[in-house]
Amino acid sequence: MKFTQWLVSACLILTLPSVANDRAVRIGDWLYLADEPGLADCPDLACNIPVDLAIQKRQGAHFQEVNRIQLTQVNSGDHNLYLSNQQLVSVYSNRLQNVGEKAIFTTRMTAFSLADPLHPRPIASAKVPGELFASQQVGDHIVTASAEVVARRNGDGNDANAEADECTWFHRDETLPFRLKIHLLSLNTKSLAPADPQCLILDVKGISTLDLGAGNNSLHLLLSDGERHRIYRYRWQQQQLSLHGYAQLPSPFAFQNPTHMIAEQFGHLLVAGQYPSDSGNTGAVGVFALHSSSQPYPLSKTLPIGNAGSIIDSASKVTTDKRWYLASSSNDGAQLHALSVLLPGLPLELTSTALDSSAQTIIAHPQQLLSVYRSALPMDGQFEPQQWLTLIDNSNALRLWTVDQQLLGTGFSQQALATADTRRQTLHFTSRRSAKLLNAIEAPILPMSDQSSETPIGRALDLKTSLLERQPGCLSVQRSCWSVRKGVEHNFELPYFGAEPIRAVAMPADDQFHYVLGKDSQTLAW
Repeated sequence: MKFTQWLVSACLILTLPSVANDRAVRIGDWLYLADEPGLADCPDLACNIPVDLAIQKRQGAHFQEVNRIQLTQVNSGDHNLYLSNQQLVSVYSNRLQNVGEKAIFTTRMTAFSLADPLHPRPIASAKVPGELFASQQVGDHIVTASAEVVARRNGDGNDANAEADECTWFHRDETLPFRLKIHLLSLNTKSLAPADPQCLILDVKGISTLDLGAGNNSLHLLLSDGERHRIYRYRWQQQQLSLHGYAQLPSPFAFQNPTHMIAEQFGHLLVAGQYPSDSGNTGAVGVFALHSSSQPYPLSKTLPIGNAGSIIDSASKVTTDKRWYLASSSNDGAQLHALSVLLPGLPLELTSTALDSSAQTIIAHPQQLLSVYRSALPMDGQFEPQQWLTLIDNSNALRLWTVDQQLLGTGFSQQALATADTRRQTLHFTSRRSAKLLNAIEAPILPMSDQSSETPIGRALDLKTSLLERQPGCLSVQRSCWSVRKGVEHNFELPYFGAEPIRAVAMPADDQFHYVLGKDSQTLAW
């Protein structure tokens, strides 16, 4: 799921794009949920709101809660759960703030043993200062990135709160108003040993991009202050995270969306974005050779993507067959591009296909299907972007076929969920069916008034299930091998949680579809 986080500290506001891992993890008949309370009335931001790990077990056609343990008692957020080496790892950040004082953030990781799935037992933990803005799983390692303001300059340029440390410097300029520290914390779930934290330090007016990416036993930290753009590459040696080098991106350079824009293969770093050209910034993939003796890593070539002046909107992860999918847009329209990254340092565009609008997310399923999520303005009616899902058959390396398109509902974090069968796919879509259900309250809103109010008590939804089948032995040469066989619609109602937005985590399980919403959950069976 993609969102923007706000870090407010020492009067500095940073926009931190972040991709969060699921807050629900399913292991067989067990479901583990970081049960966040959602929005709360906390005027001074200092109240303690406990967050539990809710444990549910499948009982016939439903999941029922069988236990819960407390994850944290202090005000917290951004809870992520990871599964590694039969351990559950909880990642989150705490916030402590008294009225009139600076907020103090701490990012924490806790590993739980699942030897007894009913009673997870904490076996390792680690923490670093700063607010969590990204986390990644790389093999046996769970890594977090957090940020904190460590100094604020006086008018004469001197530090009001300077710190001497051994961090790597990104940029030093005593005239800039703030000094920011980025922390990387790594926990090995096999040895249960946290690596020594790594950190970067920089003087800034503000940060435009902070993100984490994963390579082959390596970690990529993308950092931009609006003028300088760098990718720091870290790797593990004897279970310790160490800085290998960095790529200095050319100026001017721009990211539309940093997620999955960095790929690593056979001694090269591939970076998609807007590179400078004779006609201005245009979409391209830059190839950097990973030579530790050459710092920064040298840029060996660029591969243009799309038309002149195009923008790279989104990217997929590199698939097991070494394909990388990028979406671009320009004044001439939007396109989806299939690249081969099999040959070292030689990315090659295999094919492309037109899209109706720019794409925000691309998911490459192992069943030779692509889920492309895009936004488009309706031709008529309200001026509100519509969210669309396009399913694309990518079984032919030289041709992309559009199988189906689905208009998604608004107000939900939605995704297409594929089963593991390579010949038959069941995809689930959720959309809002009707307005909120209303329940009249007789009490007047204002004293001496006969006015009455209505408050919502529930929401009606549609769950749409589409069955896609792949023809056995089909070669996708002149047409797609996938076809939509049928669609089933299920209607149901869910409680309404006041001001809290509905957040859904879908857990497909045989013939069940499990939804987690706020502090409640509901299992649908058919």
